[in-house]
Amino acid sequence: HRGARPAMEDAPGALGYGEPFFIATAEAPQVTRVTLVRLGSVTHAFDQSQLFVELDLRRSAGGITARAPESGVVAPPGPYLLTILNGAGVPSISRIISLN
Repeated sequence: HRGARPAMEDAPGALGYGEPFFIATAEAPQVTRVTLVRLGSVTHAFDQSQLFVELDLRRSAGGITARAPESGVVAPPGPYLLTILNGAGVPSISRIISLN
């Protein structure tokens, strides 16, 4: 156990490519990573679509501003888990978002 989880107080439910978005969190000074993990799509015992994308972040008053991936080449459209992590590597409880 490496401490308490950072909490996302608010985050968008959907993102457009290349768009900046705000994640409200009281732990903004401790957050070092913002990630997207594409939900798996298993068929015939083979996961064909799981994907991990790390996003750039900028701390601002009351939270973090990050930018969605630039295109579907980097991250195809669909559902993703949005997660913030602190400097100790402790993840928040993830939120499912839609990337379009």
